[in-house]
Amino acid sequence: MCGTFYVYSPITKIAAYYQVGEKAKVDWTPDYNLRPGSDVLTVTASEQRELHYMRWGLIPAWAKAQAFGFKTFNARAETVADKPTFRDAYLRRRCLIPANGFYEWPKNEVPKRKFAIQPTRGEFFSFAGLWERWQSPQGVAVQSCTIITTTPNRAMAAIHDRMPVILGEDKAQLWLDGEQRNPEALASLLVPCPDDWLTVFEVNHYKSAEAPARDSKHWIDQRVC
Repeated sequence: MCGTFYVYSPITKIAAYYQVGEKAKVDWTPDYNLRPGSDVLTVTASEQRELHYMRWGLIPAWAKAQAFGFKTFNARAETVADKPTFRDAYLRRRCLIPANGFYEWPKNEVPKRKFAIQPTRGEFFSFAGLWERWQSPQGVAVQSCTIITTTPNRAMAAIHDRMPVILGEDKAQLWLDGEQRNPEALASLLVPCPDDWLTVFEVNHYKSAEAPARDSKHWIDQRVC
């Protein structure tokens, strides 16, 4: 699963990386502890790429309450094309969710250890996401999103049995292509990223206004995970 991530890069750098251009104007605040229910930055594409804040936890148009999104912050790659909650967005409303890194805690550990996962090269992960529009009975409009997860690669398998789908530039372009509605072609993108894309390390306590720093004493080499 993916339940906590962080984004701290300047908005100008995010916009440049995703080639957003004029649609980069958002009220940007870095966040080192994004969790389900948070407003997260997304990249969408119609005629051109745009940045939007969306609530993390997808709320389908037919949901009766906004709280529905607290159980849909992740969508499994294996079932996303078939589940009523996600299947329409899968074909028509796909997005990227930028991240400088994410956190994971191994299951069944006492006390639990916390690991940060960051890009080995470059500054960003591009999570594969879906988004939806929902309107409350009072007429309040909400845009929401989910992060798609898949089976772990070798670097993540020692920590957790799921990981977010992370797309490189070519696959990200295809994922955002609104003309692409072939379920099989889209499914081919939803696989674990290569092991060497990830740097995994255990983190200790640090100030919430800082990015997690690599602690050499707890370094985990992704080549041997």
